[in-house]
Amino acid sequence: MTKRSGIAGGIAILGLGLLGSVTIFEIGDGTVTLAKLAPEVRSELELGGIGPTGASGPAGPTGAIGPTGPQGAIGHTGSTGAQGIQGSAGAVGPTGPQGTAGSQGAQGPIGQTGPTGAQGSQGPTGSQGAQGPTGPAGPVSVSTVKLTGNQTFNSTTPADVTGLSWSVVSGSYYEFELVFIWSTAASGTGIGLSITIPAATQFAADCRISGVAADGGGSETQGAITSSDDAVIGAQAIAADTKYTARITGIIVPSADGTLQARARNETGTTVVTVYQGSCGRLWTN
Repeated sequence: MTKRSGIAGGIAILGLGLLGSVTIFEIGDGTVTLAKLAPEVRSELELGGIGPTGASGPAGPTGAIGPTGPQGAIGHTGSTGAQGIQGSAGAVGPTGPQGTAGSQGAQGPIGQTGPTGAQGSQGPTGSQGAQGPTGPAGPVSVSTVKLTGNQTFNSTTPADVTGLSWSVVSGSYYEFELVFIWSTAASGTGIGLSITIPAATQFAADCRISGVAADGGGSETQGAITSSDDAVIGAQAIAADTKYTARITGIIVPSADGTLQARARNETGTTVVTVYQGSCGRLWTN
C-alpha cells in the first residue's frame, strides 16, 4: 500500500503500512490498526485503490521541548596512560632588560679605632744639600722727619728740636742725616747742635755748621760727635738775622731699643738762636 500524509477526521496521518492481514497507521506519535478507525475512514481506505496524494498541509507548530532527563552515573575513571617521552628543550629566550639599581643602603656605624702601632726607628739623617745662591738684597727703608714750625733757643742747655727724631731697634743698622736752617739775633752768638742716642754697638757722627765766617776754607765749623748729646758749637755768625745751614750725619748700630733725637742750643745764652720750619732729616735702615 502506498504511503500518504493528510488529515482524516481531524487526525494527522503521517503514514501507514500493511503487514499481512493487519494494516498499521502511524498517527501523530502513536500507532493504530485498521480496525480501530472510524467506519467512514475505514470504508474509504478499503476501496479498491488509493487516490493520488494530496498536497501537503502546512506543518504544525513544533511542540515544546520535553524536560531533560536525569544525568546518567559517571563511568569509572580509566587507568592513567604511560607518560610520554619528554620533548626536547626549547630555545633560550632573549635576556630581559636590566632592572634599575636599588637605592644605596645606609652607611653602617664606624668601627672602633685600632691601637696605634709602635713607632718605627728613626732613619739616618740625610746629607746636607748644597747652599743655594744668595738672594738679592732687600730694599732699603727710608724714614723722613721735618720741623713744621720755627723754634727758638736762648739757653746754653741743649733742647730737643721738635719732630726731628726716630725710634730705633737693637741690632738694626742705620744711617742718618739732619739738615738745619738757622740764624742768630746777634752776629757774635753762634749755635750748638747735638744728637742723643741709646746704647750702641757702633756709633759715629760729625757736624758741619756754615755761616761762621766769610766764604773760603774757614767758612764753617766742623766737629765730631762721639757720644750721646756731644755738641759741636759754631762760635759766631757772619751776620745777624741771616739764614745758614748746618748738618749732622752719622751711622749707628743700637744695642738697645731707643730714640735718635736732634738737639740745639744757644752758644752764649745772651741772645736768641732760631731753627726754622723746613729743617728735616732722613734715616736709612739697611
